[in-house]
Amino acid sequence: MVKAAVRSGKEVMALLLEQRVEEVLIAAARSGKEVMAILLKQGGAKVKITEEVVKVAVWSGKEVIVLLLKQRAEEVLIAAARSGKEVIGVLLEQRAEGLLIAAA
Repeated sequence: MVKAAVRSGKEVMALLLEQRVEEVLIAAARSGKEVMAILLKQGGAKVKITEEVVKVAVWSGKEVIVLLLKQRAEEVLIAAARSGKEVIGVLLEQRAEGLLIAAA
């Protein structure tokens, strides 16, 4: 759905982001770095990184969480802290691999 909306243009993405922001971001986190990057760019400040988005991003692979950390580190870390020990644990494990350096 999200990939099709991205291909459809800015108007479709704007409508989706206005009505279903969290659902769209979760789908984007599952779809990969490129889709998430487009959504962050098009959505601007309207796009809020929630606990659910961070959970999905953490489990979807390093590229998505690195992108989120580079562009929205504070929001990601706050959402991760609210998500609980498991998500924080994964981020700390990834820190050992240099992932959290992106947040600096």
